[in-house]
Amino acid sequence: MAKVKTVELVGPGGRVVVNETDRETYIKKGYKPLEAVDPESEESEESDSESDDESRTVDDLYELFESHKIVDLKRFAKLANIKGGDQMNKAELVRVLTESGYKPDSGE
Repeated sequence: MAKVKTVELVGPGGRVVVNETDRETYIKKGYKPLEAVDPESEESEESDSESDDESRTVDDLYELFESHKIVDLKRFAKLANIKGGDQMNKAELVRVLTESGYKPDSGE
């Protein structure tokens, strides 16, 4: 079996290992070859755990809201005092609720 050449890249989604043939696709998405990244800047990114926690929270909220029906999202918008929530579509509600930082109770 032939071994596939891979390359390690670093970018918006973190560190990835991709096939050499997919390298250019990832570079267009903002990734850089690992050897081209300044090790000090990479360490500072990793040490900034607060922003990682914050982005995980935002991602978690987004997924939470995305999993609800629009009726629930409109109710959440009302509870979060978001004006015009009853006129928004699901995508708008998910975005606005995520940005607001509103966290529904576990019973909701």
